[in-house]
Amino acid sequence: IYMSGYTESSDFPIEAAYQNTLRGSMDAFVCKISAPDLGALCGAVDNCDLTWTTGGSANWFEETDTAYYGDDAAQSGAISNSQSSYIQTTVTGPGVLTFRWSVSSESYYDSLAFYIDSNLQNKISGSVIWEQQTFILPSGTYMLKWSYEKDSSSSAGSDCGWLDKVEYTPMPEIELNRNQLTFG
Repeated sequence: IYMSGYTESSDFPIEAAYQNTLRGSMDAFVCKISAPDLGALCGAVDNCDLTWTTGGSANWFEETDTAYYGDDAAQSGAISNSQSSYIQTTVTGPGVLTFRWSVSSESYYDSLAFYIDSNLQNKISGSVIWEQQTFILPSGTYMLKWSYEKDSSSSAGSDCGWLDKVEYTPMPEIELNRNQLTFG
């Protein structure tokens, strides 16, 4: 990440930064910094509380050209016909899952699909720009999987899918004991 700005500090803390004095007391600077989640899938989807894995014919990766939230998103890997590229994580319910996804593909044939425990929940194809999805998950452990999948021929658009701003909010389980309820 490159950062630029102005400082009046005489003890500039960044080594190997370009620094130029302007108007006597203020320094302009440009420096390169690193962030622990830069390049990581968890940073790309804005959720490092979950453990992310990727696979298929090509891995998903962080990219900075197309994003819904912040300056990055996860993008499916470059694949050929009849191949797929996925990103996945596991959560424990009950809870609420919300995410944004986008796709640029051959309409009706190549798609970005979302699965809960291998059960297709929804898929998008063609040109879809940052659509929000929300799912309420009951008690249990769930594998969440986003997969960009190509048919046996042709390509269109950028030929990939994106995932961003994945939020999972666990919810407390509520058990009702009939003997403790009062009806009036």
